[in-house]
Amino acid sequence: MQVFRLVVLRPAFKAVYPALTSQFNVVLLSTSIVSAISANELTHEAEYINSLTYRSFEVYITVGVIYFVTAWAFSLVFARLRRVLFAYPDQA
Repeated sequence: MQVFRLVVLRPAFKAVYPALTSQFNVVLLSTSIVSAISANELTHEAEYINSLTYRSFEVYITVGVIYFVTAWAFSLVFARLRRVLFAYPDQA
């Protein structure tokens, strides 16, 4: 079992990890975030605010910043997780 875990499973997971994290970010931004705000709802609210204030540049820049910060935060979490998961064990 240890051979399977270290020789087969670890390199396989290491190969698919970037695609998994990218797919997670896509799913995160296209579905609900914290079960309250979704990307579609945020865009709809931005359109509503734009129709009231006619300040489309500020509204859509704010929405873009929210999207970027959310994706960037999860990218940082996954980068840290990758460093922890794929660190070489000490050869003592």
